[in-house]
Amino acid sequence: MSSITDSELTQAKPDLPVERIAPPKQSVAPIELEQFNIDVQGLMRGLVHELRNPLSAILTASTLLGDSGNEYGAHLVDDESAMLLDVVTKEARRMNAILTEFSYFVKPPLSHAEPFDAAKALRSIVNQLCEEGALNGVNIVDRLPETLPIFADENQIKVAFGQVLQNSAEELSNTGELIIEGNQDEHQTAICVIDSGKGMTEEALHKAFQPFFSHKAASTGLGLSLARGAIRASGGEITLRNRTDSNGARILIMLPSAAPKTEPEL
Repeated sequence: MSSITDSELTQAKPDLPVERIAPPKQSVAPIELEQFNIDVQGLMRGLVHELRNPLSAILTASTLLGDSGNEYGAHLVDDESAMLLDVVTKEARRMNAILTEFSYFVKPPLSHAEPFDAAKALRSIVNQLCEEGALNGVNIVDRLPETLPIFADENQIKVAFGQVLQNSAEELSNTGELIIEGNQDEHQTAICVIDSGKGMTEEALHKAFQPFFSHKAASTGLGLSLARGAIRASGGEITLRNRTDSNGARILIMLPSAAPKTEPEL
């Protein structure tokens, strides 16, 4: 039995125009979780919890291996590996910060106000963020008074301070300047974070506190939203506007003042 030759195939083709018909494009409909009675916030809480466990193990292991001062990292890691471990550690910390943002967003903690020193808290947060490289090497100008006693939830306000400082630093390069000022009377405490960036567009000013809004590629868009929630939970307020004296933006935080501690008279 002979096989069909190429010339026979050519001759057998009908002399008709060939029209290739593409299959119709179909978009995949998004899954509406509500129709399955799924608790979205509960789902997010569970996801955050499940991601935290392996992330904590990665962060602990990379920190131990990268620390030449302990038995794990002293002889096992060469210079190149130490550099890679440093990248892993920094990225793990960044992921942990993102998970913390989502955790606060889906289930804000209850507020428990008490007196504490906001100036001391701010300086501590600045030092911590500088050590972690989270302030992009900007120049920090501390114009805070020695103490700023306020009445608020210390843990939540510290989170808010950190979010505000990082948000402002992200607008700057390592040649920028971040000014932190503070003042108070017996009722209210004003804390101002001023950057020397380009300022913000009208749209960004209008939407800055909306969840998931951001013009930065590597941002969750939750930072300022979380900060406002924490500050309002303690009876305060936060506002954002462009500077009038120069380029840049100005974030003003108002919080209740606390009476300074006095030594009892003997």
